[in-house]
Amino acid sequence: MLRYVLFAGENYYPAGGMQDCKGCFNTIREAIEALSGRADWMNILDSRTGEIFDTKVDRDLNQAWISGSSALAAWADEMDEEAMADITRGP
Repeated sequence: MLRYVLFAGENYYPAGGMQDCKGCFNTIREAIEALSGRADWMNILDSRTGEIFDTKVDRDLNQAWISGSSALAAWADEMDEEAMADITRGP
């Protein structure tokens, strides 16, 4: 099962619920790279932990979102590294 579920859309035209789902991915970086076209907001659900990364709530993600693709990629890489460290440590 793929771990991360990407939801994204425009403020003026949200589809709602699963209609905003853009796909499932192994890493946060893959999810962000798959985001094509215009999006005013983005949420990534970690299906393993239930954590939601939200561009409107998460301060670090919001700053990366505003700063552009290289900052967003760096944020994604950091989150993926933390997730791998958690898996390595185990329960």
